[in-house]
Amino acid sequence: MLALLVQKRYSKMAREDEEFVKLIDDSLVEDGVYKVERLNDEAFRELIRKQFLDVVGISDEGFL
Repeated sequence: MLALLVQKRYSKMAREDEEFVKLIDDSLVEDGVYKVERLNDEAFRELIRKQFLDVVGISDEGFL
């Protein structure tokens, strides 16, 4: 269920900022969402949280 929410938000972001979506795709989607079937909900939330914070850190440093 959480994966569906992430994918829905990702679709909206894809329309808003292509460069940011590429970063998210590399970090959150490929390394996170695709692992959802192998992780329990808590492990998936932790993985996505960590990757999200990494993406935010990169954008805060002026990457985008």
